[in-house]
Amino acid sequence: MKTKITSTLFIAVSFLFAANISKAQNWLTAGNTLTGGTSSTPNEWFGSSNLYDIIVKTNNTQRMRLLSGGHILIGTGTAATYPLTLNDYTNAGTLSSGGNFAVSFHSIVGGVAIGGQDINNNAAFGTTGSTSDILFATYNGTSFDERLRIKSGGNVGIGTTSPAALLDVKGFVRSLAVTTLVAPTTGKGVELVYRADGGNDFGLIQTYDRGGSGAYKQMRLDASSFAFSFGNVGIGTTSPRQKVEVIGTVYVNNEGSGVIVDAAGQSRVGLMKYFGTEAAFTHGNTVPLRWGQVNQASVIGGTFTEQMRIDNNGNLAIGTTTATHKLEVFGTSRFWGEQT
Repeated sequence: MKTKITSTLFIAVSFLFAANISKAQNWLTAGNTLTGGTSSTPNEWFGSSNLYDIIVKTNNTQRMRLLSGGHILIGTGTAATYPLTLNDYTNAGTLSSGGNFAVSFHSIVGGVAIGGQDINNNAAFGTTGSTSDILFATYNGTSFDERLRIKSGGNVGIGTTSPAALLDVKGFVRSLAVTTLVAPTTGKGVELVYRADGGNDFGLIQTYDRGGSGAYKQMRLDASSFAFSFGNVGIGTTSPRQKVEVIGTVYVNNEGSGVIVDAAGQSRVGLMKYFGTEAAFTHGNTVPLRWGQVNQASVIGGTFTEQMRIDNNGNLAIGTTTATHKLEVFGTSRFWGEQT
């Protein structure tokens, strides 16, 4: 009797074990019909019921691992610090010589690669196609509008799809106000900033070497002409009181160049260089060259009183506005030395 019960129990356990094995191996690769209350709560599932990882292999090599804690590892290895860890640099694609990327999104003509560019794991974002550009766009509800483009050769365009320089911008470029100037500590170049300093705001453009010399450098501005619509221009001063104020010497050394004063768009007086010599002159056949004084400390404003002039015939008049001789004086005069 004991032998019969034992044999029956063995047969039942063997049947249940075989049934479980059969059920476990009954997950069809061509698709399965799941059962359950709703589509989100099926009775069947794929996975492990203990603290073991699930490994996916091809050619007997691990390609992906779902760790028991829920993290996903793509590539080789057994540990994943983040919810998604990419650990396959071999087939990820190369952007530059010796630089591998962790993720590649490929298309027919090229792709995008994200990951560590070099052995120091510097972050990088780039293309895998040698002629592919990188585009940044925003969605307007129906289509994408390109905002920025990095050409395959390295030029960057904002507002343009064909930048011809390292940086091309189509539209306004503005440096927003800062309350504290934090200048670079190394290198040299052109620096541009807008400083908000209470009621004394100002924009600053300077060329400076912050390396070994620590000094300002020359700045060259090339244009057919310069137009300042508002404000005063100061050279050697930060607070010019007139349209142009110069603290220092103004040097002119070019034929036909100098300082010209235009009165009512017609009469002109100039301090110029002509025919290799310096000259003070007027332009026009009827305009005299006049000297005088203003009845105040500053030459700006006040009333001008003429004291001497050279007319268009070359006559010098002192104390009068008309002269019929080379020298004509209205008032008392004194001559020293020999006279002929």
